[in-house]
Amino acid sequence: MLKFRQMSRSSNGRQKIRKRVVKKEVSSIVSDRRKAVVENITQELATKLSPSIVSLASFDGDKMHFRSTGIVLANSSSGGACVLTSSALVSTSDKERMLTPALKVCAANLSALVALI
Repeated sequence: MLKFRQMSRSSNGRQKIRKRVVKKEVSSIVSDRRKAVVENITQELATKLSPSIVSLASFDGDKMHFRSTGIVLANSSSGGACVLTSSALVSTSDKERMLTPALKVCAANLSALVALI
């Protein structure tokens, strides 16, 4: 808890300086607390999401088109999964960003995945 001390009226200049110092100290405490909260949330999210993060790559024949990571959003009992990833994994690299249907998407262990877009 912060305690404020009343300053005499004759030291008006000092009183203003003290208020600024206290304001900076409070701002610093709030900033440090905010950083700690954000860091804690970041660590918690990383811990919870890490089992759901997968490494993916797309290939046009034997040539790698793009590699990225994705987050598994849903797994089905039939062996399929819904993965959120970058559109660059399955699109052209020009400004048009057209889908490239001939690409094969693979997991990091190079097991082929059937990708539905």
